[in-house]
Amino acid sequence: MEKATISINKNKKGGLYGNIKIENGISMSFPPKFIIEEKYNGKECEIERIKGQIEKIIVEGESLKLKDNNSINTKKINDKNTGGHFNRNSASNQRATGKTDIFQAKAPYNFVPLNKVIISYDAKPDRFHRYNEDCNTGYIDIEIEAKTPIFVSESGQDGDYSKFYNQAGKFRIPGSSLRGLIRTMVEITSWGKFEFFNDVYLYYRSFADQAHSVRDEYKKNMMQINNNSSQYTMESGLLYREGLSYYIIPSEKKFSKILNKPSEINPKENNSFDIVKKLGQKYEEFKSYKIKQNEYLVVSGKMPNKKHDWIVFADETKKDDKVIKIDEEDIKSYKNDKDRNKNDKDRKSFDIIDRLKSNGKPSAEPCFYIKWNDKTGKDRISFGHTPLFRLSYKKSIGEHIQQDYSNKDYSNKSECDKFDIPTSIFGTEKNNNSKDSFATFASRVFFEDAFLTDDSLDKEELENKIPQTLAGPKPTSFQLYLDQNGINDITKLKHYNNDADIRGNKFYWHKDLEDWKTETFNKKMDKKIRPINQGAKFKGKIRFDNLSDIELGALLFAVDLPEHYAHKIGMGKPLGLGSIRINAKLYLSDRQKRYKDLFDEWNGLQEKSGEIKNIKSKFEQFILKELDNGTGKYKSLWDTERLKEFARMLDFSNKPNKEKVSYMKLNEFKNRNGLPKPTKIN
Repeated sequence: MEKATISINKNKKGGLYGNIKIENGISMSFPPKFIIEEKYNGKECEIERIKGQIEKIIVEGESLKLKDNNSINTKKINDKNTGGHFNRNSASNQRATGKTDIFQAKAPYNFVPLNKVIISYDAKPDRFHRYNEDCNTGYIDIEIEAKTPIFVSESGQDGDYSKFYNQAGKFRIPGSSLRGLIRTMVEITSWGKFEFFNDVYLYYRSFADQAHSVRDEYKKNMMQINNNSSQYTMESGLLYREGLSYYIIPSEKKFSKILNKPSEINPKENNSFDIVKKLGQKYEEFKSYKIKQNEYLVVSGKMPNKKHDWIVFADETKKDDKVIKIDEEDIKSYKNDKDRNKNDKDRKSFDIIDRLKSNGKPSAEPCFYIKWNDKTGKDRISFGHTPLFRLSYKKSIGEHIQQDYSNKDYSNKSECDKFDIPTSIFGTEKNNNSKDSFATFASRVFFEDAFLTDDSLDKEELENKIPQTLAGPKPTSFQLYLDQNGINDITKLKHYNNDADIRGNKFYWHKDLEDWKTETFNKKMDKKIRPINQGAKFKGKIRFDNLSDIELGALLFAVDLPEHYAHKIGMGKPLGLGSIRINAKLYLSDRQKRYKDLFDEWNGLQEKSGEIKNIKSKFEQFILKELDNGTGKYKSLWDTERLKEFARMLDFSNKPNKEKVSYMKLNEFKNRNGLPKPTKIN
């Protein structure tokens, strides 16, 4: 059972409708087959879901009544037709008759397409010890206007309330937040290297997915089918830890099934429930029991129509040359798999590594595993608590990022000798996604905090507001995060074992703010906030040293957007919060005057805002020349196909229909097709 909260509302005709907000963040419509009453509004409840659909609701200890007591139990109908976990008709009874609705994927975010070419920039930064006459030093005065409420949180806050970032009694947007925003903008608009990502292996498990490609991939790796008979291909063993390393003792014989409860036909038949009872213990899901020497009972989680648990045969004393050492990268990937524990109240019940640690003494846990090889031929292992565990994709995220530098001479250089414009401006640091050793160098641009202006102090929200619960990022959703290259057939969508590029840089849509707040507070999941409201203004500075015209142009192009475009910053972006407009003024140092006057370091700089357009143009022409080989195909960077997509997302004056940029409902998510490009969304 899952805990949830019921919300009941009235439509214009006085009819009742409602939503059920589950503690994991999912919101579902109140099932029409249950009798709905206004008294349920705000009530906490427990629900039971079967194949994602709510089949039982308990409020204050009583089950809600069905409208029709003779209604068909769709679970039984569907289970009767499944023929097992991997039956193609198992998605739903509708699918068996060809009536399943396929939904166009939608989300409050979209992607700026990944640039296949990184535009090289060979002006290696070495101008830290002196001022260069043909470079620019100065600052950009920025005034930030909140076009919607914005909320930038202080870090490390506990409790129900999260405060707007405030230091020394002054509200401000930290320079680090502005730096991250502008660096990403420069990376996109200068065709820079897609650099900051977690190069991990994602995990998946698929039984009844409408995307046949991933379901068939899982089936291929977990089962061997011959002459209409199937056999599991995974192996079993005992997982144990020594020091910081993990090992598996392989089983001496194949694992076997056992009934999970007494059979109605033969109550005396051996079953796991009675075995655990004889041990004097409680039968629990996601748990293992040592039932005799070298024999373990493994109990899986709750599944529809579940009939079996598992017996693993292994000797924990046999630590010989057959023992398998698990690569550290496989342990890291297992721990990084967020979806494994998304519905779990106690994480240890799902996480076999955590459970092994929590035992408090040397011990072993029965497990199941599959061996595979990565692109280098290295031996790898995926493992889990039950036979149908979540399986690692064989390609990491980094293998889906294919970019080449425009300078062909770079092919013989190491990473530390390759430069693009973002690297030149913002400096380098150790890149954890690269095997090369980096010679780090400092940034030549510095972002100060942007302070709330005195005439905007009344823009602070005086009451705590509860934003709607947000879902976390789901890069495992290949329908959204991988470039499907025009594939519209849901059965043929590419997944992370295929050759497919990531979509690119993720950005959130500008949205209207009709429904970003809620009255229902879930203590486990929600935070009350006080945003700074629309119309507020912040002021700050971006200082820079020794930037060439092209580098300064790239910085200004990212800061000073065309009219009607706006940036996004802070929390709550999926709900429409965080839209800001930045107005810029440029101040440049007069070098001759600077060297004549000891006290003229940052004082007396000349305003050169009239030069912004010209400096931005120099940057644009440099990039366009690299893109079209000087043919004049594009008059502006915003005319290129990539930045047309970006411009659609930045356009604050022409926001898309909110229904097309909202999170998907459960049935839409289960039957989603690929995510369309931003320019295809109106």
